[in-house]
Amino acid sequence: MDILTYDAVEQPLAKVARDCGSNVYYVRSHRSIFSLLSALARVNRAGGGYKSIHAHNSFQNGLVMLIGLFLRVPVRISHSHNAPVMKEESLPRAAYNATMRCILPVFSTHLFAVSNVAGEVVYGKHWKKSKKSSLAYCGRDFEAYKYIPERAASMREFLGLAPSAQIVGHVGRFHPQKNHAFLIDVFERVSMTVPEAYLVLVGGGDDQRQRELEDYVVHKGLSDRVKFLGARSDANILLQTFDLFILPSLYEGLPLVVLEALSSGRKCLLSNSITHEVDAIPELVTRLELSDGIEAWAGEIVRLIESDYPVTPAEAYDRITESGFSIEKSFETLNKTYSK
Repeated sequence: MDILTYDAVEQPLAKVARDCGSNVYYVRSHRSIFSLLSALARVNRAGGGYKSIHAHNSFQNGLVMLIGLFLRVPVRISHSHNAPVMKEESLPRAAYNATMRCILPVFSTHLFAVSNVAGEVVYGKHWKKSKKSSLAYCGRDFEAYKYIPERAASMREFLGLAPSAQIVGHVGRFHPQKNHAFLIDVFERVSMTVPEAYLVLVGGGDDQRQRELEDYVVHKGLSDRVKFLGARSDANILLQTFDLFILPSLYEGLPLVVLEALSSGRKCLLSNSITHEVDAIPELVTRLELSDGIEAWAGEIVRLIESDYPVTPAEAYDRITESGFSIEKSFETLNKTYSK
């Protein structure tokens, strides 16, 4: 399996891929069908002719599938991972998306989506009626997320938080999609009610946006109650320290971080904008509409961090690993598809 990326600079996972025996190709000239054709043809020659191509770029998958057919790649998989809100599309973008939505079923051999809503956004409302269509979750190996009390206690100590601290945690890149400003506004209300409440934000992404949010926290006088930890390789342990995981996103395809939090036995508060397929352990999931407002969200956070856990961490882990979200299930699906 080789990797094609549009990144302008090398990302950390490129080394991981090479260590697994993969080649990593940088396809930077992808803005038009002609430049993308030239780049993919070059990569296909370098790879000796691929048996399958698996694209993860939403609507641009249509161009990749068309070129894959031209290059005689027999298995051509389009995979939809996200469900962006597209209320303010420009006319050219709307025309482009509509065109891609029409050609994807024609030039793909398989139409995958991580959730039904992710499939509807890219392939249309009736996407499931096609014989080419199916759900294909991004499975995880949840072993690293298994709750271990000693790990959680050690991480709390590292963060400088007392065992009695009530930690509201969020893991997500700094992007408008994740709704960080709303989360900070909500936590401001929580901090007035729960003196030992802390908000821990884990993730990288847009450095400028992170600085703006840090300034926003200072402006609200919450610097000693909100911790920005940046991108971390130990997010699996950080999740175990949270008393409540919160994700007030404007939209998501199928957020894997929710499954990771559930596998640690954490209670989760999610926006109703997030696909319900992620509610693998319903007893641990609470949902609100974003329109319910700051007071409602703050009140629910207070209620949840003060309530008992309805499911033990051990039971939560067992239920997640037996679900369709396990890495074993994903391997079976992809291996069967690639091998056709």
